[in-house]
Amino acid sequence: MDSLDFSGELVSHYLFSSVLGAGASGSVHKAVDITMEKSPTYAIKCVRKKSDSTRLSRQRTEVVNHDSVTLCPNVLTLCDTFEMDDYIFLVLPFCEKDMFKAIFKERIYWRNDALIRKAFTEILDGILSCHKTGIFHRDLKPENIMCNAKGTSIKIGDFGLSTTRRRCGDGGCGTVPYTSPECLYKNKFCYDAALADIWSLGIILFNMVTCACPWEEAHPKDRDFTAFISNPDQFLQTYRISEPLSVLLHRIWNPTPAKRMSIPAIRQAIQDMDTFYQPRRSSHAASRPLKEQEVLVDSEQTCVNVAPVADEKERDKEKGPRVSVDALEVMFSRLEVTLYDLVQ
Repeated sequence: MDSLDFSGELVSHYLFSSVLGAGASGSVHKAVDITMEKSPTYAIKCVRKKSDSTRLSRQRTEVVNHDSVTLCPNVLTLCDTFEMDDYIFLVLPFCEKDMFKAIFKERIYWRNDALIRKAFTEILDGILSCHKTGIFHRDLKPENIMCNAKGTSIKIGDFGLSTTRRRCGDGGCGTVPYTSPECLYKNKFCYDAALADIWSLGIILFNMVTCACPWEEAHPKDRDFTAFISNPDQFLQTYRISEPLSVLLHRIWNPTPAKRMSIPAIRQAIQDMDTFYQPRRSSHAASRPLKEQEVLVDSEQTCVNVAPVADEKERDKEKGPRVSVDALEVMFSRLEVTLYDLVQ
């Protein structure tokens, strides 16, 4: 087996069929168990073993960590795992789709308060259970969360970057648009993995409500991020989210990690929130999800850049002025990080 495409092959007692997805170091296939008379459909993740012992150990840690939370609510069950030749196989239940498709392609959560509330609460419950078990995900994003056709029955997966250490020094992991400021730089700053997950949860909630990402990177060089730091209420105008949601996001995205809301507090706020949106102004002027051609997907960073205001000048006006360097210095001083360090 020298390829990541096992379509039509019998591997162990699993018959592989179509490829569901593939990358440089792994693939996911549909498969059935030939030892079962009526086998369910599985999604089997095939990962090529790393040649060096450190990275191979990291791959095996994914299996151990996922197995330790497999019984947690709203976590994708790890049904089986085995190694063969140069590959590690993780056998998972087949799910209809991931939340990336539900949010950005189908836009099924758009202006559906009840559905957003239900699905996001399931995500919160799953991550809280993982944290209580001592597992911190560190790569939360819509692609790593499965759901059914209706956008519910949430299942959190892909524990490839998860850790049992709440205090971490290996920053730079995860997907950049979902990464908290203190985690952006590899092996530079120590951070709290649980609080980093909470930051990512805020980005996912924003995705669900707006069909957009708030910024590409939580860094001073990102204009959208610095605009938020300068004016945390800007999304009231640019995306017409409700004021309670704006306040909630501001508390989740606190630059000081220790001051971020806890998951139980976020959950309660979501349950108490009547709506995530402001009332529609008119049928043609209301906030809207973007057309498919307006959603630009970077396959490497999985970043979705959107502009809800068509006129760039008007968009800049609503954001307000760029945040000053002094303001950024204040923000990052709370993280014990200087602007000079980040630029370097």
